[in-house]
Amino acid sequence: MKKNQLVKILSIIFTFSFLFNTSIKSEIQNSIIAKVGNEVITAVDLENEIRTLIFLNGNQVNQELIDKSKDVAIKSLIRKIIKKNEIKKYNIKDYNRNDLNKYLVRLAERLGTNKSGLKEIFKKKGISYERFVDKYITELLWNTLIFQIYKNQIT
Repeated sequence: MKKNQLVKILSIIFTFSFLFNTSIKSEIQNSIIAKVGNEVITAVDLENEIRTLIFLNGNQVNQELIDKSKDVAIKSLIRKIIKKNEIKKYNIKDYNRNDLNKYLVRLAERLGTNKSGLKEIFKKKGISYERFVDKYITELLWNTLIFQIYKNQIT
């Protein structure tokens, strides 16, 4: 009898702990807000882009700025996806890594830190440093693509 009671108690504890963990995980919501080709823009992407725009403009996050930045952020994310699709289409893989490094160093200096300090600032602001760098890499790859397409027309 005692074994059966122990099994019942353990199963009840397991069930409640499972339900508790599920409810915590369900609080983190990420919904699709736009679709561009086969790619999607999620609420997390939009939030990160808005935070990045507000931060890079030297402003503090508030609801008014968030509301004003939404359209710009969505358009920016759409452009990024379109550029990435074209980069894939033309199989562009090379970009100037020195330009990336210079950009990150200049941004870090503007904020009074170094590159590792820049990562910490992004973390404190709730911004994905990796997404930020990825966006700039996309811009550099895009520049490479545009140059390759139009290099014969430049005099």
